[in-house]
Amino acid sequence: MLRAGQLRPTPVRPASRQSVQASRRTAAAARRRATLPPTAFFNRGNQGGSGDGSGAQGSPKATGTANSQDTLVSDGAIKSLSPEARRIFREAQDNIIELNKSRLRALEELKAARTKIAELEEKLDSAVKEASEATAALQQLGPGGAQQAAAAGAAAAAAAQGSTPMPEVTFNFDAAALQAQQAQQAQQAQQEQFLQYQQQQQYQQQQAAAAAATQQAQHAQQQQQQPPQQAAPAETGPTMTVVYETGWNAAYLHFSADGRGWTSPPGKKMDNGSQQFPDKKVIAVPGQRMEFVINDGGNDWDKPNPWEGGKSNYVIDSPGTYRVKNGKVTRLA
Repeated sequence: MLRAGQLRPTPVRPASRQSVQASRRTAAAARRRATLPPTAFFNRGNQGGSGDGSGAQGSPKATGTANSQDTLVSDGAIKSLSPEARRIFREAQDNIIELNKSRLRALEELKAARTKIAELEEKLDSAVKEASEATAALQQLGPGGAQQAAAAGAAAAAAAQGSTPMPEVTFNFDAAALQAQQAQQAQQAQQEQFLQYQQQQQYQQQQAAAAAATQQAQHAQQQQQQPPQQAAPAETGPTMTVVYETGWNAAYLHFSADGRGWTSPPGKKMDNGSQQFPDKKVIAVPGQRMEFVINDGGNDWDKPNPWEGGKSNYVIDSPGTYRVKNGKVTRLA
């Protein structure tokens, strides 16, 4: 019996077998999807339709379906899950979102690291350049300046580390100026020595040229003062003189006298006339017998006509004066 004001308790119906099995299948599917990568699982709410966790907003058309597809499971199926299954499902969603955020943070950190590396490389290049300039400056200062600079650098490093107080470092500008002045004076002295050497060489060349000119003048004067050389006396003994009448500008006698062998072509050149035989070609050959032919120094040859029964060469059998004309040899004296 119910008292006044007391509600009738609602009887609790036991869950059907089919609803229990459906809840189990939905929870198992949620657990499997929780292990998938973000791009393969879901789009949470209205955070975007790309599924890559970047947070980009989806298109307007996808907004209307995002609520029904935020877990790739229908709302009805989610509502039919048990509270424990829904909790597991939501935890899986949150884990995937955190993974996407972690990936974005890692990308940002990688970008920042690359920027830092580029800055460090620039600083390294600048440090190398400054070190090279410092090395060049030390080389210009010389051994003394390099030692002072090294001592100053060591003292500065020690002071920076706090091990020893930094000593007072002074640079002797007067000594450096003196060294520079001495180097300049040495260079000027070398230049003066080189100029003196050049002047000495030029003076010696002028003296040698003057001496050579004087020697040549003396030699020419001596030659002018010397009496003209007398012609060598003609060879004594029997000779054979050939007088040749021709219109050639030059004539050569190619001969063999007394069997001594033939001359080399074109032979010995004949004189252009003599006091006794003007306008003739004349030559005298020592000996008693001679065979010869005459040419112009080129391809024209004068020799006997073999078709008239004569010999192929002109022949003189005894000393004397002979004239060669029209292919015949005539004794003149």
